[in-house]
Amino acid sequence: MYYYILTTGMNLLKVSSKGQIVIPEEIRRKLGLQKGSLIKVVVDGNKIVLVPAIEPPHEAFVSAGPNLVMRALKESKSSDDRKLRTLLRALGVKG
Repeated sequence: MYYYILTTGMNLLKVSSKGQIVIPEEIRRKLGLQKGSLIKVVVDGNKIVLVPAIEPPHEAFVSAGPNLVMRALKESKSSDDRKLRTLLRALGVKG
């Protein structure tokens, strides 16, 4: 059985025996969550934060071949550009 209680603007969710929770319809609607939506789970101290993992539009990406990635990786090693190193790490580029 699933239920939530609205108290002073806070939603209390019950964890099922399988470790599942139900996000109330009002919140799903407000965040645009639908069946199949991905949600990031972040542990922040003693809090669990659920963040919609909205994929950016495909038009936001460009094709990058291995030569471009290797050049950027070399530049990041020889420069003091933390943003570039952070971006490469976020993209999973190791080196």
